[in-house]
Amino acid sequence: RGDGYEKALATVEEGLQLAGQSGYGHFVLGFVLCSRGDNENAKTALLKAIELDSDLAHAHYYLALIYLRLQDDPRAMVAMEQTIAADPGYTSAYYSLGTLYARTGRDAEGARMIELFQQLSSATMDEDHYRRLLYRQAVPLATDKQAATHFNLGLVYWRRKELAAALEQFEAALALDSTYAEASHNIGVIYSLQDQHATAHPFLLRAVRHKPDYALAFENIGNNSLALGEYAEAVAAFRRALALDGSMASALDGLGTALIQQGHVAEGRAARVEAAALRAQQ
Repeated sequence: RGDGYEKALATVEEGLQLAGQSGYGHFVLGFVLCSRGDNENAKTALLKAIELDSDLAHAHYYLALIYLRLQDDPRAMVAMEQTIAADPGYTSAYYSLGTLYARTGRDAEGARMIELFQQLSSATMDEDHYRRLLYRQAVPLATDKQAATHFNLGLVYWRRKELAAALEQFEAALALDSTYAEASHNIGVIYSLQDQHATAHPFLLRAVRHKPDYALAFENIGNNSLALGEYAEAVAAFRRALALDGSMASALDGLGTALIQQGHVAEGRAARVEAAALRAQQ
């Protein structure tokens, strides 16, 4: 925008004078024009990009976004479908197309697209994929998708046991979405794993504040409270976790420990026996 926009536009136009048949060049022109809100000229440039290179998935996708701005859902749907045809791995197109289908009454197809979006997101969980999503320039992610991508990248690092890197990504997700319960929970768990139990506690509480049915978070509040010597709070948290999910044998074990620490030895031992029986059934 402003001086930056004019400079970018001049650079792209200069490039197109040298390579006027560059599909990607016309795509970049469309992107720059769109950033200024010049939808009609952006649309013209993107259509030219597709004419020159029909496999340019970014051009189809961004054209769909232009049509959405223009409130032309039918053309937006076609452009999203062409995005997926050009690149079946274009994850965000599935989500957008599913939303469009649902909005126009094609509920079953919409649900299927969202399901495919979720499957594709799960199947492509690796560091390079998520970093490309975060730092790509052609089609920037919306804020909610940036938060989800930071969270997923954090899971990649967590699975590698790179806790510092995982913590950084979960914190980035929470900074973008202050209600992201899973990100807050995972930050609390990492601090607990590092024996920073007092630091962990508010993050775990924040998770259940935003997601009151989060059984795992309640269990970890119980574990955290045990470590802090807050046995009454631990008992309450473990009981809440079990009320939400009665199959959590580890929560029963934790409840037993907390009860014993409070002096309720018989009740605590009974909880541990129940936990052992539950594990035997699983």
